[in-house]
Amino acid sequence: MSLWLRLLYFVAATFFRKVAVAEAFGHVAYNDSSKCVVYKALPACFGPQLPAEGLAGYLMRAIPPNACHAIENPPAPRKASEKYIALIQGCGCSFAEKVLHAQQAGYQAAVVYNVDSEQLITMTSDDKEIQQQIEIPSLFTGESHLLVTPMRPVSQHSPPQRAAWPLTTQVEKPLQKY
Repeated sequence: MSLWLRLLYFVAATFFRKVAVAEAFGHVAYNDSSKCVVYKALPACFGPQLPAEGLAGYLMRAIPPNACHAIENPPAPRKASEKYIALIQGCGCSFAEKVLHAQQAGYQAAVVYNVDSEQLITMTSDDKEIQQQIEIPSLFTGESHLLVTPMRPVSQHSPPQRAAWPLTTQVEKPLQKY
């Protein structure tokens, strides 16, 4: 094979590999009787991936919002199938720390959002010790007006700061690695 063909093959293979990795994305969908809003999100490079069928649950703001320290627990589930997903600001400490704090508080997943930007970032971590402890899936999304506005309570018995949205998450991988 000529040098030019080998170089073209290398460039094409590199391009397709990068596209395949970059195209893995998820959806975070808020859905109630009056509206349905879908946001793009990227799965973290640590912890488990979301199940193929997605994950449905209540999205709750983390307290403190950046989850750089232990966060408040979600309410006790009313049904065994009820899940809670932490909504976390993406600033102040590593992404892995944030997700680990959500897991330790009892959340079944975490959505980290960019502050002052809609840009999506792939969440990574160099801390192998924390990575090995993470057992919940997590996604990163841009800051959106609807995700950061006040949320309605799960029930009338929930305090206002512990409000939640019904949420569905799903990851799609349109291209496969070769």
